Amino acid sequence: MRRTWTGSAGVVTVECRGAAASLVGAQPSADGYYVEVKDRGPGRVEVEFEGRGDEDGAETRVRAECVGGTPTFEVRSDG
Repeated sequence: MRRTWTGSAGVVTVECRGAAASLVGAQPSADGYYVEVKDRGPGRVEVEFEGRGDEDGAETRVRAECVGGTPTFEVRSDG
């Protein structure tokens, strides 16, 4: 199963095959964020969005794991 998380920082799409998660794609928003892929799977997917030139260090971290074959997202924002 494939699911997409969408937020102000960008978009993350994850696919599950059983308990294995894989990153399908991550795209930053046009609002000056860039994306860094921390983990592509299969245990979990982790993507970090950071604001460009933002002195406050605006950051959004998106983690996904497969629960019952479905991607489940956890999001944390700082800054």
